[in-house]
Amino acid sequence: MTEIYTEFIRQASQELAQLLLSDLPAEQLAQVHYKDQEAKAVLTMVGQEAMRAVFSALAERVTEEAKSEGFTVERRPRIRVDLLFGAIEIESPYLWRKGEGRRPVKERLKIEHATRTPAVERALSDVGAEESFAQAAVRFSEHYGFEIGSSNLGRVVAEVAEAAESYLAEKLKAAESESEQSAAVRRGVSELLVELDGCEIRTVKCETVRDAPT
Repeated sequence: MTEIYTEFIRQASQELAQLLLSDLPAEQLAQVHYKDQEAKAVLTMVGQEAMRAVFSALAERVTEEAKSEGFTVERRPRIRVDLLFGAIEIESPYLWRKGEGRRPVKERLKIEHATRTPAVERALSDVGAEESFAQAAVRFSEHYGFEIGSSNLGRVVAEVAEAAESYLAEKLKAAESESEQSAAVRRGVSELLVELDGCEIRTVKCETVRDAPT
């Protein structure tokens, strides 16, 4: 968290605290135990609206840049973007100039319909790796407040697994290539830590009873 948010967090937290207190009857002060859930719901909606404004502002910016190059908006379809705070909709205009079309939101911002942020894909892969996709979809919905189908969740988990497998394969291939080099040119390390759990490798020099000192 950078310092530019510090003052905002201080002010916003004080305002939210006042709202939560104002909604707490004097004769029911014990209801404070439920205020954390209420605060979470409010902050989720704040995050969702803030990100909607951010995405919409950037979409408008790249659209205006295209218009300045002579493109004209032909239509303004709306697309869905999945965030940790829930799904939002933004405009993704299609612009036209003689002989050429442009979709600046897709081309410049890399956003198209049903785009998921990396944070959402990380959350989906985390829950999907622990249980069945159907159960993981329910768990995700309970935790993040919006639904993603089990088939979509499974597809995300499979894509992440394939990417991880490719990454490890590349690392192993690079290590194998390096190990084939001569010791003189092979890259070494200053320290090597080896952890062996439950290993029975001898750590002392073995000797027979005959060789043992008396």
